[in-house]
Amino acid sequence: MESLPDEADSSPDEAESSPDEAKSSPHEMENLPKRRTLPYDIDGLKVYSLEYDSGNKTAVTEDGRQWSNYTTSRRAGFVGKRYLKSCKGSYRCENQRCGYFRQYNKVNQVQFEKKESCLVCRTCGATPVFVPCFARKIWEYPEGKSEVTVYHYGIHTCFPVKRSPTTVTDTATMAFKQSRTLKPERFVNDKLIEATENEESLEAINDLADSLVERQTLKKMKQSAKEKLDPVGHSYDAVMKYKTKVQDVLKDPFLIFKVDCEKQIVFKTSREQLQLAMEMGQGHLNVEPCHVDGKHNRVTGYITISLVVYNPNLREMMKIATMECPTESKENIGIFWDCLNTALRQFTGDNKYFLSLILLKASTKNMYDKAKAALEKFIDNNPFLNNWWKWWEARRSHVFRAFKPGFNVAKSNLAEVHHSRSHHIGAENLTLIQACREDVAESVKLKRRVEDQKKQAEAFCKELDDYVEKGEDLQLREPEYFVDETAAHRNDPLEKRPCKKTSACASTNKKCEVDKRLAPRQNTRSTKFSRSLQIAKSCQNSYRVGDIKFNSPQSHEISIIHNTGTSYKVALNKMPSCDGCKYCSSREICSHILWVLLYVYKVPENSEVLQQRSFLNSELESITKGRDGKAPTSKTLSATTINTATATAANTPTTTMAAKDFRNPDLTKQQWCISRVVSRGRTPACSGRNCSRQFERGDLSIQVSAHWIPPHETKDGKKFTVDRNYHFCLQWSCLQNIPANSNLQVPPSAIKLDEIIGPSLSSQDYDKILSENLPVQWLK
Repeated sequence: MESLPDEADSSPDEAESSPDEAKSSPHEMENLPKRRTLPYDIDGLKVYSLEYDSGNKTAVTEDGRQWSNYTTSRRAGFVGKRYLKSCKGSYRCENQRCGYFRQYNKVNQVQFEKKESCLVCRTCGATPVFVPCFARKIWEYPEGKSEVTVYHYGIHTCFPVKRSPTTVTDTATMAFKQSRTLKPERFVNDKLIEATENEESLEAINDLADSLVERQTLKKMKQSAKEKLDPVGHSYDAVMKYKTKVQDVLKDPFLIFKVDCEKQIVFKTSREQLQLAMEMGQGHLNVEPCHVDGKHNRVTGYITISLVVYNPNLREMMKIATMECPTESKENIGIFWDCLNTALRQFTGDNKYFLSLILLKASTKNMYDKAKAALEKFIDNNPFLNNWWKWWEARRSHVFRAFKPGFNVAKSNLAEVHHSRSHHIGAENLTLIQACREDVAESVKLKRRVEDQKKQAEAFCKELDDYVEKGEDLQLREPEYFVDETAAHRNDPLEKRPCKKTSACASTNKKCEVDKRLAPRQNTRSTKFSRSLQIAKSCQNSYRVGDIKFNSPQSHEISIIHNTGTSYKVALNKMPSCDGCKYCSSREICSHILWVLLYVYKVPENSEVLQQRSFLNSELESITKGRDGKAPTSKTLSATTINTATATAANTPTTTMAAKDFRNPDLTKQQWCISRVVSRGRTPACSGRNCSRQFERGDLSIQVSAHWIPPHETKDGKKFTVDRNYHFCLQWSCLQNIPANSNLQVPPSAIKLDEIIGPSLSSQDYDKILSENLPVQWLK
């Protein structure tokens, strides 16, 4: 027997934490606010009053703590049942090298597992340390009342775990049993909407949201509900039992017509569906085509073959029969038709009834060709009929059924429309017994709809009979025939055939040629073109012209060389191309072609010719003409290129590294200066050998220009030099070593600082420059 917290056996820590509350008597806590559930992380000195249902007493007292088995208890002045539980305690992994501790920066208190009857950490495998917990929970059921009072005292050292209350669990399980297509997220939203509409308290709504927030828990509830309904999965015995039940209740032997365990097939139809099949042969559906297709995800591991037809009375695609089978093979399709015809013979009582006889009759082009050959043989003996036959031959699609377009035939398999219904109602990935239940339900609904439609037809017929008995004339709309005077019964258009060139037009071939593009005309500029144009404009000073070949007045080959030594060959003709560029395609031109057009042939940037993938002869002629009306020579192009900012790179010969004199550099060009980094693309890095600093825009750096030998080579296998800007940190350690493949003279004797930069320097910047004793000079 245990006493209340005010008795002598209460822990000293709890008494110190809340001395006033610890001395409170249970009689003073009778008028407490009622709650629906306990908080999952219950802790400290707490008292709760909960209401419960008569059949679920202990469900409301559950929380997220790990309690031991309960023991009975009693106290003075209380009449009823009283129970007590003690906390089990917890474990801690105190391994400082544990992966859990490194990742989450806290001790593992939750992830443990048993290995060979020993509890170990799931992450590192170390033996955990047990941490006792002295918290206790007491709950009392007063006699004659549907409520429970929960007393909790003590501070927990364990970790709470969120759990869904049993009341919510039972409600969710019942909801999933009632609706097989109910999704967990839909259930959560419906419960929260219901609680809000009932104007429940904010605390109750928050508790409900906490209990339903775990998606995985709800999925497990739905899976367990499914397993309770269908514990065996795919079971032909269950299908056979369900067939007997359906036949006894609904009095229809065709609902589950055939079940073959050996061939693994289940064929289903109904009386109303078989009546539709009969009307396809002799009734109002004889002009409607039927559609057959197999659905692969309705039943897990099976193919569902369905035969559907459009019913104009109900204005819907109606199902005639379905069959589950392992594969959509020719054999299973034959079994499907055999089962359908067997069901029709049993339904009609005619042992010779066969639905698919009409499938054997069709007008084909081969039959037309045989009749045409016989007719042409007859016309050979009667030449005056030749013109008559040609006139009808041109209009064969209006007369012969083999060439008539199917105006009443869908251009796609409308069985796919019926298959989408399974997706909308959530009838996918089912078992065999679940599919049988769905098909039986659909058949029952179809039966009621057909009966309602018959009642409407009978009422309409009665209305017509009453109208006739009164002797009144039926006012029917008279048919009108109108033919437009300008209309003509035109024959089918002739097929276009490529004309054969004769010797007469061969001599005038050049005159007959039409100036056409080899690619569609581009009226607007695409995103890719704008990107290529931007790259070409930004690389205006990065290329130089290497060589130009004039193959013809309208075919030029231009070789351009980048500052890095990479060369590209651009062919300018009716369909420009760039050798070795992956961005040049049949629809888009690359930046190299645009660079040649802009800066070699001086095509205006806003010209529509620039965005064309293919040129007309007239456009190509206007491009290749020089400013004086002649094609530009290589000397003119070289002069044009030298005038650009790449003059230094163009005048730098491509020589070997040995031929370049780095021993006597031009020190007047190597001006060391402190400035701020202005980054327009990739941010520069420090050129010091042992420094990996990456400068940001606006940082201070020591900058200097010098010659640099790139690692690339020309086509002749020679090295070359280019001008390069070097960036260094404001430290002597970065300025003492010469960068690789450069002619810099380090350390610098003087570093200049512009007066424009001076006002923007902070006190920290000045301290850094002065602390390194850099030889800074001011520009006047």
